[in-house]
Amino acid sequence: GRSLPTKNEEGSKSVIVKKSNDGLRGGASTSISHPYVTNWNYNYKLPYWATKDVSLLAPNVPKDKQICFVHVGKTAGSTIGCEIGFHLHCDKDRQIAPGLLPKYTTHMFHTNIYDCEDNSAYFLFVVRNPLERIKSAFNYDKPDDWDNFRLNMGEKYYNYRKQLYMDCPFETLEDLAQLGLKQGGNATDECKERAATSLLGTGHYSCHFYYNYQFHLEGIPETARLMTIRTEHIIEDWNSVEVELGGKKEIMGSPTKKELSRKNANTKTTDSDKFLSEESQVLICKLLCNDIQVYKEILRRSINLDERNYAQSMEDLRESCPLEADTIKCDTELPNIHQKLVASRGYGQPEVVSPYEQHWQGKYYLPSKMKKDYTIYLSKVDKNEVCFVDAGMNDLIGCALGFKLSCPNESVVPGLLPQHTTRRFHCGVYDCFDDSSYYLFVLRNPLDRLISSFNYDRPTDWEEYKKKEGERQYNFRKMLYKDCPFDTIDDLAQLGLTRNGNVTDECRQRALGAVEGTVQTSKQLYYNLQYYLEGIPVDASIITLRVEHALEDWNSAETTIGGKGNILSDQTLIAIEGVNTTVSEASRAILCEKLCNEIQVYKTILSVSVNLSKKQVKESIEELTESCPLEARATSCNAPITDITEKLYLGRGYDASQVLVAVESNAVKVGRATQAAPPSPYELIWPTYTLPQYMKKDRQYVVDVPQDKKICFTHIGKTAGSTVGCALGFNLHCSGNAHAPGLFPKYTTNMLHCQMYDCWDDSAYSLFVVRNPLERLISAFNYDNPSKDWSKFRREYGEKHYNLRKHLYKDCPFNTLNQLAQLGLSKHGNATEECRGRAARAVEGTEHFGDHVSVFALT
Repeated sequence: GRSLPTKNEEGSKSVIVKKSNDGLRGGASTSISHPYVTNWNYNYKLPYWATKDVSLLAPNVPKDKQICFVHVGKTAGSTIGCEIGFHLHCDKDRQIAPGLLPKYTTHMFHTNIYDCEDNSAYFLFVVRNPLERIKSAFNYDKPDDWDNFRLNMGEKYYNYRKQLYMDCPFETLEDLAQLGLKQGGNATDECKERAATSLLGTGHYSCHFYYNYQFHLEGIPETARLMTIRTEHIIEDWNSVEVELGGKKEIMGSPTKKELSRKNANTKTTDSDKFLSEESQVLICKLLCNDIQVYKEILRRSINLDERNYAQSMEDLRESCPLEADTIKCDTELPNIHQKLVASRGYGQPEVVSPYEQHWQGKYYLPSKMKKDYTIYLSKVDKNEVCFVDAGMNDLIGCALGFKLSCPNESVVPGLLPQHTTRRFHCGVYDCFDDSSYYLFVLRNPLDRLISSFNYDRPTDWEEYKKKEGERQYNFRKMLYKDCPFDTIDDLAQLGLTRNGNVTDECRQRALGAVEGTVQTSKQLYYNLQYYLEGIPVDASIITLRVEHALEDWNSAETTIGGKGNILSDQTLIAIEGVNTTVSEASRAILCEKLCNEIQVYKTILSVSVNLSKKQVKESIEELTESCPLEARATSCNAPITDITEKLYLGRGYDASQVLVAVESNAVKVGRATQAAPPSPYELIWPTYTLPQYMKKDRQYVVDVPQDKKICFTHIGKTAGSTVGCALGFNLHCSGNAHAPGLFPKYTTNMLHCQMYDCWDDSAYSLFVVRNPLERLISAFNYDNPSKDWSKFRREYGEKHYNLRKHLYKDCPFNTLNQLAQLGLSKHGNATEECRGRAARAVEGTEHFGDHVSVFALT
């Protein structure tokens, strides 16, 4: 499996397991796989505290013994977690408990970290009297030092806590009850709402309130087998769990022993913090009613607890919440936490939306270096959101903003800018929300940028580069750096850009194209300032950090988005590493002349930057005159500015329903306007429907086709139509650059697939992709069968398609096509008459049970 670095590598290393004291033996043990990482598509790293040393596990833990530790917050879960080997908040010299429990407990589920195998044999809960848990949680989650909390936990969690503990008058839980829950309490309506929803677990203000018993119970599989350790009876319950696993009786000692050494206890809580009046107790218990019922269900379902244990806990509960202990129905319904589970527990669906991945719809995936750790940084901001326009070689700035680059340290830079900069635009990856409030450019003298880019993109080890970056990127670089005699930027200028340079015409074109950004031989040169400026939305608000004045501009950017002035004083956090930009005077003049249009773009960006004053803009242009004096003072250039429409379609990417509006010749524009593409045949037939993205072609393949050449692609499901469609340029389930050469992709303009007829009736040809009908039926039946995960199918495709599939695959005994034939189509099949009819109609294609198996057959 794929491994990820953690904050402490010890938690993910493979080790050799030695002979254990209780006779369990094993050879080499593999490293623990982490479902949390794969559930979130590698967007997040598993926290170190949720891991354990592999050496503490039994070798190759049997599936029928594997345990997931469900650590509900403030129930002594850290105490027990440390004893069974998780890192948590444990003493370095901690002792691991004896017996089988530490050896069979492989993974953990705590708050929004679900790192368990769904098919674990047992789910081990640690529970506590719900009222006592809430008392402890309120005091634990209240920060003692707000500035330190903000610095360490980031803006996202700071704002969660602030809304309850700082913006509302709730110093103690007693305050929350008397001011926020009691009728006539003098908190604002908003604070009363927060008080109630925090206890219900529907408002996220306090981590341990929000992730309550309901969340943890609904977060595990429905058929899970539960075992439970009650905080009030730790030793007794631990012993019963051990026996259930086949271990020794009284492994932890006599049941009369009740305590373990407590971990992660809140030692700063005072008596006044803990005080709760009887009236307040009643108010809180009433709101906790549903979570109390969940607590009771956990106890009832626990196979290591008997009726005596349950009665014992109910007797304890009656002392604090008597009405709720005895009732089976509360005044309010159990909250619907579907969205909370999807967003926090994770079901293989990434929580964070990537505009880039949304646009390319599975064709490309966002590289890791374009992401941030959204457990630390905000993933979306309602106000003053910033897109980082990374025009190349700004890794330190990117690190300071929180992106996963090659960062010298992982410290969180203070202020709003790292939190509000949620997305990044770099080279051919535009991952920004078009409604971002600001676009943050990092600029440097264009000549220095050119020289630095040329040197940065030249491989020093060609074989290693080819191995790492692949054939395509290797060939791009080879055209400029290997096939032409351009070892230095001086060579490129003197040999490739002057009339007397003794290189081939092809190398001359490559030299000029590299400098102007019209030929892709160097990634940093090709994606130039013009590309980035035209690639952002029209008239977007721009913030600029000038490399030469990075600290000054960072602070002004912080102020622009509503932060404090002079937030940053340490230049080293954002300093750009010095690079060699030496070039001869003769070459300098040549390069500046060819860079003239790029310099005008640079000046435009400076002039429209909302965080720079006129004085600062003038200062940077004066600095530019030292290297390119003519171009710095010019307002136009000898050569017209390049039309990069095709480059933007290919690199930046636009919605297939939009086309770029042509710009005035020789005009520098902030962003390119788009307009709706002409309606497709499908949209003309069905004006209220929009053609799905997968039915459209990549914009660069949309060309004017002669009527006598136009082709309609008839894509019959499960005939390798997606493979052919990708080669033709349609946005199907494509991976990488799958487009075929020649006229075929250009002349195939539209598609018919399932119920989507998007072809012109006067097309010259209809292109079918066909397959042996029986083979197609077999493939279609299996493809349309959601039996592997019905819940996931229902979430993703909705009730309508769920019911269509359900009629054939779930309500009838047809798990395989063989069963459909034997039970549903043969004379002696024992399926019901209704199911026999469905089987026949599915094969004939006369009733809709699945898009590929039934209605949309060859007819």
